[in-house]
Amino acid sequence: MVILLVSLLQGGLAWYTSHLGKHRLALFLLITLGLTLRIFVSTDYFLHDWDERYHALVAKHLLEHPLVFTLYDTPVLPYDYQNWAGNHIWLHKPPMTLWCIALSYKLFGVNLLALRLPSILMSTLLIPIIYGIGKQMFNQRVAFVAAFLMSIQGFVIEMSGGRFATDHPDVHFLFWVCLAVWSTLRFHERGHWKWNVLAAVSLAAAILTKWLPALILLPIWVVAADHYWGHWKNYWKPLCGFVALVVLLTVPWQWYIHTYFPLEAAWEASFNRLHIFKALDGQEGDIFFHLNKMRMQFGELIYLPLLWIAWRFRRLITRYQWRILLLWLLLPYGFFSLVATKMPAYPLFAAPALLLITAYA
Repeated sequence: MVILLVSLLQGGLAWYTSHLGKHRLALFLLITLGLTLRIFVSTDYFLHDWDERYHALVAKHLLEHPLVFTLYDTPVLPYDYQNWAGNHIWLHKPPMTLWCIALSYKLFGVNLLALRLPSILMSTLLIPIIYGIGKQMFNQRVAFVAAFLMSIQGFVIEMSGGRFATDHPDVHFLFWVCLAVWSTLRFHERGHWKWNVLAAVSLAAAILTKWLPALILLPIWVVAADHYWGHWKNYWKPLCGFVALVVLLTVPWQWYIHTYFPLEAAWEASFNRLHIFKALDGQEGDIFFHLNKMRMQFGELIYLPLLWIAWRFRRLITRYQWRILLLWLLLPYGFFSLVATKMPAYPLFAAPALLLITAYA
């Protein structure tokens, strides 16, 4: 009850100060609202099934050997390296999320709050980031509404607390993709190389969190460049630098795991591809699986802005910000609707686009 009252007070004050034109104070109140809810949900005193306990254990072992990812650290019985839930060398998830959790353990000790702290902070930082994207694309009011929706977004909050499968890696992936989009827009608006570097580093971190779905940023980068720079001859150099930096930051990890753990790396690569054609671990569903899950993750009214987009599609698609938002929304939902293995959080990184569309509508 106390948390509910505090949250209502923070949300109410945020809307009131925004109405008065005190936008920085309003945004700060939204950040505190989001942080309050995330900490509350993350303070249950047990590890959750599928998959938080695996992430917690592997990250704990990284304190002893940061470059060797192990589930059973010292296997005393024979194990199957193709069984991600019972093997020794654990490459089932890319390294970035587990490194972040291990760093949190190092700073704050091995405990549940330290496990969830990176996700709490990253999902809270999504609030000002989506505000910045909304302000640049549209206006301050749309930015505020989108930031408010992110601050109270229930599925993101519960994922930050490790309550659903794929938990922390998907929250981290959402953060890195959103940061990459924001810094990309800043670069094209201001033209300073530091924003392009931040976008490349963010994209590389996203790839090292959830692999190739992060490449959604490339068409977004090009669409924004077409709007701000015009002809491709005006932006091919920063684009080449952007891609080169991403490759430089991501290829070494692939070289490392395929050199030192070739069996495990090859199997995980083939296992990832298998998700596309076969429903693994019983995670099956039809082509409408993710569209149906939307109402549970974002509320039943989420279909109204989607219908509005469909109605005005031909007019909206002529504007660069809508091309970006539609790419950001339709590519993840389209791809994962066709993939055989269905997990509710797979298209979570499209959430900022969905919230910005809702805020505008």
